[in-house]
Amino acid sequence: SRLRFSALEVLADRVHDLLAKRREVQVFDKDGASVVAGATTATIDSAEDLLWLFAFASEQRASAATGMNEASSRSHAIFTFHVLGDDGNPIRIELVDLAGSERAKKTGNVGQRFHESVGINGDLLSLGNVLRSLAKGGRSTVAAPSPQRPAAAHIPFRACKLTRLLRPCFSGACETVFLACVSPTSSNADESLRTLQYAALAAEIKIEPAPPPPPPTPPPPEPEEVDASMAELDRLEREAAAMRAGGRRFQRSHTHDGGRRAASNPNRRAATSDLDNSLVQQLDNALRQANAENEALRAALRERDVELAEERRRSG
Repeated sequence: SRLRFSALEVLADRVHDLLAKRREVQVFDKDGASVVAGATTATIDSAEDLLWLFAFASEQRASAATGMNEASSRSHAIFTFHVLGDDGNPIRIELVDLAGSERAKKTGNVGQRFHESVGINGDLLSLGNVLRSLAKGGRSTVAAPSPQRPAAAHIPFRACKLTRLLRPCFSGACETVFLACVSPTSSNADESLRTLQYAALAAEIKIEPAPPPPPPTPPPPEPEEVDASMAELDRLEREAAAMRAGGRRFQRSHTHDGGRRAASNPNRRAATSDLDNSLVQQLDNALRQANAENEALRAALRERDVELAEERRRSG
């Protein structure tokens, strides 16, 4: 099938799988994105399958009665469609239903309902901070700063689970539509005004295209490869030194031999000297190549050390 479907809810900064009876799932970061581990993905073969799964996931979503709504959503929901494009590349379509902000004075919430309201308002506040940072010129994609492209402002995507999951919606590789629901009654004028201000922030965001992915980096050399390279370099250095010393002894022996042998057989001396010089030159070339390979291995190890140090700094 070319279409798959998954459904999640965010309640009290916890993520639940709506297709698995609200089983809690974990969110972790990988390559700059948040990944949900263990979420159910259902295959869709017909429109009937889609409608049934959508209705089932909606029924599993947490809801309760408040002073303003008999069936108030107590969580945010994220419905994701995974589509395989004609070119073979995967496409994601996400429908996000945010729970509305709540004022305790109007809802009359107490106990658990009150704590749920605090969580809902906290998530919306975090998302508002993300929208505000993006509207001020921050970028959700990392690019090298330049005179035309200043350093990007920090975007607080990691403030809560909701903003972590919605980060792809604000990248340059997607299009996002923000729908704001307001009430025409005067008693809800304050809530409607805040909702419109929220939507106005979203309308000011200018999302830049995402930079192309960097080319894959080759794996760092293994310590065994470095040790073998160093041993080979030492062997070549010893052989080159021995050949140079042997050449000097050969030249001295012919110098003290008198001129008669050289005069009687000059071709033999020239051929032997040329062979000796050729061997030394070959060893010199091999030594230079081994030095270059060794330096490349050292550079790769230094780069890997820097990457590991940066990862430890970020995780700390």
